[in-house]
Amino acid sequence: MQVLSTLVLVLFYTYWVFYASRNMLALFEDDARSALRSLTLFLGLFARLHKITRLIDGMRFQSVPPGLDHDPAKWWLPVWSLSLLSANVCKLTAVYLMASAATVGDFRTVMMWAFAAFALYLIFYVVTARVTFEVVWLQRLSHEYQQENGR
Repeated sequence: MQVLSTLVLVLFYTYWVFYASRNMLALFEDDARSALRSLTLFLGLFARLHKITRLIDGMRFQSVPPGLDHDPAKWWLPVWSLSLLSANVCKLTAVYLMASAATVGDFRTVMMWAFAAFALYLIFYVVTARVTFEVVWLQRLSHEYQQENGR
């Protein structure tokens, strides 16, 4: 189970870096931008994020050993997903506004969007650490339970 949790977390970080890079490329590529293309990119990102969220959530609930009175909080992963999506939206908005900023007011607006992105990324990292530590703790308890019961 330790190997599985490590692989899931590496997969998540790989997707995260890939999509952050792809978002930046989407801003500067020469393709014609259209609402359909934007919607397709968003739905693909959302589908992959949902898949990763389900994998991590399933791993959390399957790691609870029998007899342990602990039910993992169900609201951590929606907060995790929402903070990641919101932070990326704020970041891309800041980059888009920065390209046409000409006045101090424009730069102040860019700064507020960037600050919102940093705050949301902080929430994202705190929730990621919390979920990761919970999975490690549950897997350790599950491993100890299996060793005690001869499995």
